[in-house]
Amino acid sequence: MPALTVSRSIVGTTMGRTFSAVPYTYLKRGVYYFVMLCLSLYASTCLSGNWNQKSISSPGIKVEGQLSTEVLLAGNKPAPSVILSHGGGGKWEHQIRWAKTLNKNGFHAIIIDHFTQRNVMPHVGKVNPKTLPKERVKDLVKVAKWVSQQSWNQDKIGVIGFSQGGSGANLLANTREVTKVDGIQEHDLALFGAIVSYYPGCAIAGGTPPDLPYVPTIVHIAMNDGLADPFWCQSGYRKNENLTIYKYENAPHSFDVEVPGWRKTGIIPAVNRPWVAERHEPSNTLSRKRTLSFLNDHLY
Repeated sequence: MPALTVSRSIVGTTMGRTFSAVPYTYLKRGVYYFVMLCLSLYASTCLSGNWNQKSISSPGIKVEGQLSTEVLLAGNKPAPSVILSHGGGGKWEHQIRWAKTLNKNGFHAIIIDHFTQRNVMPHVGKVNPKTLPKERVKDLVKVAKWVSQQSWNQDKIGVIGFSQGGSGANLLANTREVTKVDGIQEHDLALFGAIVSYYPGCAIAGGTPPDLPYVPTIVHIAMNDGLADPFWCQSGYRKNENLTIYKYENAPHSFDVEVPGWRKTGIIPAVNRPWVAERHEPSNTLSRKRTLSFLNDHLY
């Protein structure tokens, strides 16, 4: 193509060759194609809704004795919404960073705090009856109902759960078990369009990968996870076209955390098993690429 010819000639000029060998009309064509390419990429980005990278704080929902939320919007226009559910460590910067990533990709983000209103303290490596998967499912449905009534929400809602939040996300997607949760009706499930589970605690009651999910679901399993043992994520469910499971070799718990310098270690008291939680590449980058593509496919 003419543009490539110009490029080669310019490189040659910097090495001492003459520039006069390239006709002026070729140069004009190269500039024209370059400008058109830039305009095309800019238009494509804007039309996809991904150009607005600024997060906008918005009032959330608080239910006394149950939950509270933080809402970060991708802009002032309606867009798909994604609810984030934290793990046993509670709501922290990890979910806020994920929310801003979602905003940059055109999604509104709602971060649930499952602990504060219940007076639950962080309990990494342990479970608390007040925040078992069935209680998290109630929270997710409560927030989803509220989100569905907001003018900024567009169509169905996504969920990303991390660790024990992933256990709750698994139960939410479990066709066989979710309607057994008190107060959950089948019509509530129509609110959801995509569910993502990161390194879930599959040994927790209700936390296994979902059996025959009614909604598109992906589960990211860390295969070097000493905190949420991947062994328990290998059974207890039947696959269907809605379920995709990704396994990340050598990835520890919390492999997607992008907080600089963050690393945690500990021991699970019940089994005296050591664990490490830290970012792992390329697992982090690959899982995020898969997650964002999945949400875009099923929510837009």
